[in-house]
Amino acid sequence: MLRSDWIENLIEIPSSPGIYLWQVAEDSYVGKTMNLKRRVREYRGNLVAQLTRRDYHIVGRDFRPVHKAMLKCYEAEAAAKFSILQLVSPDEIHRLREFERSWIDVYQPTLNGKRRQ
Repeated sequence: MLRSDWIENLIEIPSSPGIYLWQVAEDSYVGKTMNLKRRVREYRGNLVAQLTRRDYHIVGRDFRPVHKAMLKCYEAEAAAKFSILQLVSPDEIHRLREFERSWIDVYQPTLNGKRRQ
């Protein structure tokens, strides 16, 4: 069972599309999703999988840097911070990637890896 305080500042998360930010110790990650609530559950599942030594859900791939940073943070008994940067309306879903890139430019996250053009 995960500590209830593993995510700091967790409020009621909508099931809406949007752009989000994880702050994990000194690192950060900006992501996009069609469902913010489901995405937080997926991150929780990835943390549990690492703690129980299960494989990543995509066969042949390893956990991403953001997942590994969350594990280190959790093991250090620190909290990760989740923030919603932008909710995206249904008529703007086609711009989700564009919005994500804009927020990446703003935050310059350390866990996003190389930026695709």
